[in-house]
Amino acid sequence: MATDEFGNPAFTKINQDSEADKNDFDLLAAGVHPNIGWPAGNFGHGCEVSSERFLSRFEGPYLYSTDMIADVPTVITPQLLSHAMTYEQYRTLMDDLLAQHRTTGPDQSEALVKYTELNRHRMRKWDKIVVLNPEFVQLLTAVDKPMIWLVLTEAWCGDAAQNLPAIAKMAEANPLIQLRLLLRDEHPAVMDAYLTGGSRSIPKLIALESETLRELGTWGPRPAEAQQLVVDYKHNPNGRTREQFYEQMHAWYARDQARQVQMEFAQLLRTWKTV
Repeated sequence: MATDEFGNPAFTKINQDSEADKNDFDLLAAGVHPNIGWPAGNFGHGCEVSSERFLSRFEGPYLYSTDMIADVPTVITPQLLSHAMTYEQYRTLMDDLLAQHRTTGPDQSEALVKYTELNRHRMRKWDKIVVLNPEFVQLLTAVDKPMIWLVLTEAWCGDAAQNLPAIAKMAEANPLIQLRLLLRDEHPAVMDAYLTGGSRSIPKLIALESETLRELGTWGPRPAEAQQLVVDYKHNPNGRTREQFYEQMHAWYARDQARQVQMEFAQLLRTWKTV
């Protein structure tokens, strides 16, 4: 079997099983890169942007200062969590915004609205077909410590759309795990406390002890293998265009079927249970 440079089966075309998959090529033509969510020409690896670039999009109260980089107990408070959404509320928000031809965040470009529509189709697909490994479900149900999984996200983010449905199914497996979501661009102080390599990368999950809000650990913005694809491409595109790279990322998610994110959370849960 032919393989790509990462040892995976070579794909000659993107999975065409869903409307979301078919629309990827239309989005490329419209100036949106599939699986990334940033308009063509504004390349950032995944749903992320450097602090400097991100802050240039805001004025007034969002101006950056070192005071915003606070200790976790200061940044994540009961008041903040009271404004967080459930997964169902997040999905409803996407529907309501799309009905107004809008998306989340300050950038209301046609490209990001179209990508949000694609993400809605993709999340509907994953909601239906993602299956958790039985052994992993046993590990989830064995968790006896109440936890909050707080995720920073945006509706236009392709990596969030690819991973959130599986994470939501994980949380559903145990009533002691509460999944809550915040919009990144509305909470820059929280995002600045959880940068990835200096970038505001999403989705970013922070696991907290429910009673004390003590941090147990983090995950994100994407499974390790997908992250390595991004790192390798940024280091050496190896002759691939951006469009070819984004197609490869999309193919990786379609091929993986949320298996790696489950394996990573299985390892994390073993640690979080003992912290």
